[in-house]
Amino acid sequence: MLWLISVVILLILLELFAILLKFSPTRSKLKFDNYILVYDDGCGICTSLAYWSMRRSKNYLQLIGFSDLPYHGVLDDISEGDIVRSAHFITPHGIEYHRGEAITKVLRLIIHPSFVFILDFPFFRGFREIGYSLFASQRSNISRIIDFLFSR
Repeated sequence: MLWLISVVILLILLELFAILLKFSPTRSKLKFDNYILVYDDGCGICTSLAYWSMRRSKNYLQLIGFSDLPYHGVLDDISEGDIVRSAHFITPHGIEYHRGEAITKVLRLIIHPSFVFILDFPFFRGFREIGYSLFASQRSNISRIIDFLFSR
């Protein structure tokens, strides 16, 4: 019984963590013809994963690196610091998703949505956001390790 209570408390803490880290979807002032992934084009693994996603997407996925991001109309509702700390997904209707939720939306374009829906369930969002935060905070180190391993 004690383990069950511990698991419930852990799941509640994970959900609270996800709520604290998650940005609500925002709205772009512009409309687009396709889906857009905004990513860190200065990060080797981020660029590789973005192009991998574009090639495997069922719908056209336009890639925009941080260095090519327009100054007005896109991601206006979040700070510049938050923009460069995470990936962003923009729908043709102008809805902007951020962090782990953005990656979940990209995965829905690649994999059948029924395989990805679990990441949007309460409690699993906490795992998604923690995993994304860990990856995002260590992306330069991960890129160096990948480059070292595959440069031989």
